[in-house]
Amino acid sequence: MKLEYTLDEDDFIQYHLFVASNSESIKKRRLIMRFLIPSIYLVFAFLEYSKGKTTLSIIFLVLSIIWFILYPIYTKYRYRKHYIKSVNNNYKNSFFKPIKLEVTSDLIITEDFTGETKTKISEIKSLTEIKETFFLNITTNASIIIPKRGIKNINHFKEEFVKLAIPIENKLNWKWK
Repeated sequence: MKLEYTLDEDDFIQYHLFVASNSESIKKRRLIMRFLIPSIYLVFAFLEYSKGKTTLSIIFLVLSIIWFILYPIYTKYRYRKHYIKSVNNNYKNSFFKPIKLEVTSDLIITEDFTGETKTKISEIKSLTEIKETFFLNITTNASIIIPKRGIKNINHFKEEFVKLAIPIENKLNWKWK
């Protein structure tokens, strides 16, 4: 099977956001910050309340609630902005350049403006499908990004990987949050 396609800014951003959303360290960091700051505000609220400063106590309580509710929205925006900047700095020379991908019985061969890469089929962990893109995940924790717009027959494309005994992960409901 042979494909020819290009990648745009959004393909790279979606890949990085997908990887971030599945990163245990990023999940943990976001969870800790969501609870740590409100907890500190609650401690201050309790301390001020015990001193008889009800107004200041209420302010800290409200800040705690606001942080807890708005922090996920804020981090969603911040991470997206970070990855947009990162992609534009690191991959801008790769946008809209032709990429050739060939799948054989024992190799995945990719060719772009930088050269050719051959990856053994045995080094492919899985094929992940999200709404607009496939990620061909390699054991080195790298991935090959394949936009669906570059595939004429998606069912045939997936069947080729099933024949090669590469697991397909259906993440069609994935959304950056």
